[in-house]
Amino acid sequence: GINAEYGPQNAKKTMTTPNNGPDPSTWKHVSIFLKGNFAPVVAEHDRQAAEVVSGEVPRCLFGAAYARNGPNPHFEPPGKHHWFDGDGMIHAIYFEEDGSVSYANKYVRTESWLEENKRGSAYFLGIADLGTVYGMANMFLDGVRGLFGTPKVYNKVASNTSLIYHDKRLLALVENGVPHHVAASTLESFGAFDYDGKLTQRAA
Repeated sequence: GINAEYGPQNAKKTMTTPNNGPDPSTWKHVSIFLKGNFAPVVAEHDRQAAEVVSGEVPRCLFGAAYARNGPNPHFEPPGKHHWFDGDGMIHAIYFEEDGSVSYANKYVRTESWLEENKRGSAYFLGIADLGTVYGMANMFLDGVRGLFGTPKVYNKVASNTSLIYHDKRLLALVENGVPHHVAASTLESFGAFDYDGKLTQRAA
């Protein structure tokens, strides 16, 4: 089960305490993908008891869990914004062995997420910026940034597309990067996971 999962491949966990990002209601961005049902949920929660409103959990689910991954911006985007640009956030419901239920949610701590968190603001551009003069200029400047070891603004890995549970590891996937290992029982991030170099293709 999820409590018998493997630890990190070659890294220590990168999440220790819940993070509460800037309040999205204060953002001035006009993208429809930041409003209504698309509005970000920036507050994180450690695994905690949840109320069963009615009925009871089927015994066949005891000890199991349901988790979903999706884009959820941590900071107000610097340029245009598309739904696919948001940082990966995992929400999980745990069906405990005694029939109770608990809940947790955490951002996937990719290198891109850690970079922006360190800066205290969004840094990477997204899909919708590609067709703008600003975006094309930054694409050119990315070549210069690479020479100086500065992160490229078009190199964000959000790990926001899907999840798989393989060989006792929960893996967050995205099309432009390798899987990111997350602890299924706590949603703590352990970093990129490439099966000790054996995974050579990106997949989501």
